[in-house]
Formats: sequence, C-alpha cells, structure tokens
Amino acid sequence: MAPPKRIITAFILSTLLVFLPVQKSYANNDQIGWWVGAGFTSLLYTPVKTAFALLMGITGGLSMMGTVPMGETQVSEQIVKWGIYGDWIIRPDHLQGHSPVNFVGTTDRMRFVQLKPEDNLASSK
Repeated sequence: MAPPKRIITAFILSTLLVFLPVQKSYANNDQIGWWVGAGFTSLLYTPVKTAFALLMGITGGLSMMGTVPMGETQVSEQIVKWGIYGDWIIRPDHLQGHSPVNFVGTTDRMRFVQLKPEDNLASSK
C-alpha cells in the first residue's frame, strides 16, 4: 500500500526546511570543540536532570494531594518548578565558566540552547 500524498508532501517539505539557511555563522575549531564537549557532557547530564524532574514531579503531585483541600498549592507548585525549570543541556558557556549550570530551576524558565553569552538568563529576569 502506497503512503498517502499528504504524508509524502509533508515529508518533502519538512526535509527542505532542515536545509534552509536560517543564519550563516562560521565557527572556528575552538568553538566546535566546545560544542562537541558540551554535547558529550550533556549525554550524562540530561538523563540525570530528567530523573530529577520526574522525581520532583511525583513529589509535587503527592504533596498537591494534601495541600489542594487546604488551598495551599504554592509549595507543591514550587517543587514541580524546581524539577522542570533550569538547564536541560550543558552548553559551551557552562564549560568555559561564563554561566553556572542551573540544575535546580530557581528561575521560571527552561534553558536549552544559548547562542550568545549576552543572552544570560540572570540579566533577562
């Protein structure tokens, strides 16, 4: 059975979007090395962060069962936010010491990729 034309069209369009140049930037060997190092470090860091987020989600959910009847949900929400927010990958600016790794989400944002050092999360809050 042949796939529908819509699926083929969507596949072709999504493949073409991958190859469209968004922004041309040329990295030198030093920057590439930092990104490769950050990628390998993230292979260890991200599963630990995921386990922590799941643990905090379960803990926050269990505490929510006890606090919702009393109308006090701020603590339970904060427990969940500690697990979800923060850095999910290691970036070169972490390895270079330009910004700290926020394992526990102390700010109300999730950070995945930071392209410029001036995009520091602490200065934008």
